[in-house]
Amino acid sequence: MAKKKDEKVVKLTDFVTQDSNPKSPLQQLVRHVTRETNRHKFTYDQLRYVFKSVRANCDISLPRRRQRLIDLPTDEEE
Repeated sequence: MAKKKDEKVVKLTDFVTQDSNPKSPLQQLVRHVTRETNRHKFTYDQLRYVFKSVRANCDISLPRRRQRLIDLPTDEEE
């Protein structure tokens, strides 16, 4: 499939939405982690270990989901 001369390739530098503030601390952290991940060529498992360690060091845990109770039919409904 040949490209036409008038077709231009657009390189997307980032996928940050236009509404978000690119200078927010969170966006700066995302850029920093992205840069370091690419620089050191971390694998998925290595990154998973890093973020698991960060959560443990900062005492961050996911909120536990409440277990839903199963609606059992009463004797009258059977």
